[in-house]
Amino acid sequence: MAETETGQEKTEPATGRKRMRAREEGNVPKSHEVNTTLVLTAGVVSFYFLAGHYFGSLMEAVRYYLQESARPITVDSYYSLLLEIGLRTLLIVLPFFLIVAVAALAINLLQVGFLWSGKPLIPRFSRMSPAQGLKRLFSARGAMELAKSMGKIFLIAPVMIYTVYKEVPNLMGLVGMEVGDSVIYMGYACFDLAVKALLIMILLALADYAYQRWQHEKDLRMTKEEVRQEMKDIQGDPKIKSRIRSIQIQMARQRMMEQVPQADVVVTNPTEYAVALKYSPDEHPAPQVVAKGRNILAQRIKAIAQDHNIPVVENRLLAQSLYKLVEVGGLIPPDLYQAVAEVLAYVYKLTRRIPVRA
Repeated sequence: MAETETGQEKTEPATGRKRMRAREEGNVPKSHEVNTTLVLTAGVVSFYFLAGHYFGSLMEAVRYYLQESARPITVDSYYSLLLEIGLRTLLIVLPFFLIVAVAALAINLLQVGFLWSGKPLIPRFSRMSPAQGLKRLFSARGAMELAKSMGKIFLIAPVMIYTVYKEVPNLMGLVGMEVGDSVIYMGYACFDLAVKALLIMILLALADYAYQRWQHEKDLRMTKEEVRQEMKDIQGDPKIKSRIRSIQIQMARQRMMEQVPQADVVVTNPTEYAVALKYSPDEHPAPQVVAKGRNILAQRIKAIAQDHNIPVVENRLLAQSLYKLVEVGGLIPPDLYQAVAEVLAYVYKLTRRIPVRA
């Protein structure tokens, strides 16, 4: 397996963030063999279907300029003739080049999608190092490139030699044929040769495409430490997140403690739980829990209540139920109406206060 400079093995698949960064830098899986093969295929196919157009236009141009050659040529007409020949030749071969250009663009888009990045064009001094060059030359990638080149030679060359060898008797017979028939025969013979070569190149291109995908995934692999650092960068440092949560909890408790002086009563366990209740018939249909706490926090709630002359009532079962069932800011459930009503009635009787509805 691939290792980093620290000796850690790259065993983990690349994260989405690393894949995105690699794509932005132009590092995408791409097979040049696929591009070359499919562009050549497009050229051969277009030549097959447009051979009549090419041949007819070429013969027409030859006849025309043979007729023109009988006329006297001046310096001005010479340049005009060259320009005309150039434009006429361009019009003849233009469909072929357009098809090849569109095929090249389409193949690149199919392989990598729409991607524009100037980073691959930036010179890298590491690539200029002879040591790095030798390392790349004798790497697995270099061995694959050598295998592809040798494959083209040892697979395509014998097929082409054998095909030409079979056509030797027919080629000898071209001497007695008309020029047009000879050209047509040679065109079909070349097309047959190109098809056989392309079939081999397609197999090589498919193998290279699979290899490039595998190599790309291998190059993007990450160590466990890199994955942890990536997650830390995405989600934030756990220590910082813990500190933020701690600050948020402190602020929430501070706001909660500020509500204790507004309470009508604090129900306690008496030492483990403390729940501050407020009943405002004009605002809520049931009593509301404005603060609650356990252990040290419960003691703080009781201390604030005592400082502000808020009645503190001991009711173990009710305090425990309110603490577990109702969040701060929530209304008490109907099951506890009776118990809370008795506590409030006792408090109102004690403080000689009756809540008035608006």
